[in-house]
Amino acid sequence: MTQIPDGWTDDMNIVLRPERSLEEVVNLVISAGRCGEDSETTHCRLVGELELSETDAALALDRVHGGVVRAATGNVANRPDRAKDPLAWLSFNLATNDIAAISDLYPHYDLSHLQKVSVLARRP
Repeated sequence: MTQIPDGWTDDMNIVLRPERSLEEVVNLVISAGRCGEDSETTHCRLVGELELSETDAALALDRVHGGVVRAATGNVANRPDRAKDPLAWLSFNLATNDIAAISDLYPHYDLSHLQKVSVLARRP
């Protein structure tokens, strides 16, 4: 296992108010992306609506998009660690089950490999 340099962490958790959930964060970021909202506006919404710190809002944007990008590979080995990177794990699973989320956020990605996998996975 690779050692993490001093001062670095592999823990990508954020601090949420008790009445908020990680799912709300993921849904806000993906919904905003689907509507074409720019990342600065989404960042402000995470801070204003969900009351994240500036640092946590930036991390949330990065990790949610990171999970979607990983899902675009179609490789389940790219699934993020649920405990260490829960936002990426949630967005990976959402995007894996909703390929349109990937194409809405990243319309330039070629997802033909996913559509073939998705059709095969749905067979009874």
